[in-house]
Amino acid sequence: MTVLDDPLTVLRRLRENYGLTEDDVARATGASLSAVRRWNKAAADEQPARRANGYHEKIDDLRSIIQILASAYPSPEFVRVWLRSRSRLLGYERPIDVLATRNGFARVAEAAHAAASGDYV
Repeated sequence: MTVLDDPLTVLRRLRENYGLTEDDVARATGASLSAVRRWNKAAADEQPARRANGYHEKIDDLRSIIQILASAYPSPEFVRVWLRSRSRLLGYERPIDVLATRNGFARVAEAAHAAASGDYV
């Protein structure tokens, strides 16, 4: 994440461009739903990103996964459905749920690369 891309701006863009819900963001980051709602309010009020402290890395992980998928599948619908669908490569768990777990980013990134390369969808 660059200095210009504060986490709240990144989240707002991901939600707007890919139709992610507050629940999707909470699941992907491991944050509570009420925390995500506070982040959205802070973003709307253009408040500093300090409200997302501790979650910057998870927010960037979510953005990275979306970028992997979007590079091969420009459809926001594909990205949204892929994140919410159970994957055999992830033990039939949903990528959106795995992201916040220990080693979740590595596991989901591997599955996303497989999907993006056409090896496995």
